[in-house]
Amino acid sequence: MQEIFIKIINMSISAGWIVIAVMLLRLALKKAPKRAVIFLWAIVAVRLVCPFSPESVLSLIPSAETVPADIVYSEAPEIQSGVPALDSAVNSVIYNNLKPDASESANPAQTAVSAAAVLWIAGIAAMLVYALVSVLKIRGRVREAVKYRDNIWLCDRISTPFIFGVFRPSVYLPFSLPENETEYVIAHEKAHLKRHDYILKPFAFLLLCVYWFNPLLWAAYVLFCRDIELACDETVIETMKPEEIKEYTSALLECSAPAKRISPCPLAFGETGVKSRIKAALKYRKPAVWVAGAAGIVIIAAAVVFLTSPVKKEFSPDGHDWTFRCVQDGENGAILYCSESESDVYPDAEIREYSLNMKKESFSLLSSLEPEGEGSSYSFERISKKPDGNIYEISGNGETGYMSVGKTEYYGGTAEYTLIITVGEQSYYFYELDRGNTPMFDAVVTETHENYILIEPLDNEAEAGSVILISQPENYGLPASYRQTGSKIRVFYSGEILTISPSTLHKTYAIYPLSD
Repeated sequence: MQEIFIKIINMSISAGWIVIAVMLLRLALKKAPKRAVIFLWAIVAVRLVCPFSPESVLSLIPSAETVPADIVYSEAPEIQSGVPALDSAVNSVIYNNLKPDASESANPAQTAVSAAAVLWIAGIAAMLVYALVSVLKIRGRVREAVKYRDNIWLCDRISTPFIFGVFRPSVYLPFSLPENETEYVIAHEKAHLKRHDYILKPFAFLLLCVYWFNPLLWAAYVLFCRDIELACDETVIETMKPEEIKEYTSALLECSAPAKRISPCPLAFGETGVKSRIKAALKYRKPAVWVAGAAGIVIIAAAVVFLTSPVKKEFSPDGHDWTFRCVQDGENGAILYCSESESDVYPDAEIREYSLNMKKESFSLLSSLEPEGEGSSYSFERISKKPDGNIYEISGNGETGYMSVGKTEYYGGTAEYTLIITVGEQSYYFYELDRGNTPMFDAVVTETHENYILIEPLDNEAEAGSVILISQPENYGLPASYRQTGSKIRVFYSGEILTISPSTLHKTYAIYPLSD
């Protein structure tokens, strides 16, 4: 249930972006045929129905997976909306409230998602019950209706004309409807039948039942109901003379009823946006051919950019060459950190150069104690690859192991790739960090503790206040000799600072000591 709910959340957010776009396009397409806007709402519906969408570089959806599927198991739960400012504001709240605590048996994120999923199901049930009650009430009112002609009925228990039914739709008219207005009303309702609006509206309400938690979709439903009435009015009056249009608007005014903002049914003639419909009818002018053509182009473009998802920046080691200088622990030879930085970044550390030359089916790992030395060569043939494309089993020279590629996207849109090669008990970590674009600042160490250090930014370079806490700095390649009070360091981080006291960095990618 959690997985389904998270998927629904992500589909809802993606559709929400489209709703905002359609609201803006409605204003831009005021002179276009009203039916064009219905096609725009269809794009929203497709996004809400289809769980998958093709990737495209043209996509304007910031993120197809704002809430990661594994957020309930993550040690640092966060969203990835594709909007850095939004992520920074929301993730600090999520981190402070949903970060798992090793001392607690329950995961806060998992508990919160489970509770939200139960509430979501309860909301759907309530909406469906409301729809069922509405249908039964209307059915009771029209039970004694008298047939007028064809599928048109007269009833004395209704105050406005409407269409009722999905499989066998019928038009119901009040007995009090003036005779000179009857044909205009019937023409309107027949236009609804021809356009299949009696199916579209219940379907839209059904989608609203599933996505009831998204306020943008409530607004979309209200606007959609108005737009199908405007489009239907346009269909009826496009062949009318000016005096007939005036009589039609009089019928609208005569049959107006108190508007029900959220109604699953029926399609009532004078229930939705009567004032705006009368204004639109009186100002109606047949759209020019070029306007209709331009509207068509806008619809096609909107479908391309909103029915596709942004391309995931996947990485594969195949065909990628890595050359890094690696800082190693002098005692056990373990690699602390690898980058393309110069060796004088760690003046007291042992530097070993590794060159990984990737080919389609194999790779070689070259190492040397000195950058200029020939070193020794270890070749491993890739023998299998897991379906997710990130873990490779490798074999060669009598040894077996595996190779994996990890990727972290962070504030600013750049990424850090990590190539991990494990042979026997030795693991090699190769980081490709874009130091030119990665957020960073210089700081001085003010306090050192067993599992963390406190630092102060130099020259107010970071927007974090006066004190920042960095947990377990040894994980980021900072030699013990540089963890002394007064040491100057350069910190590469995700760009996100959590607003707790003292401030903490959401993610730290690397720490370099600075020479005085």
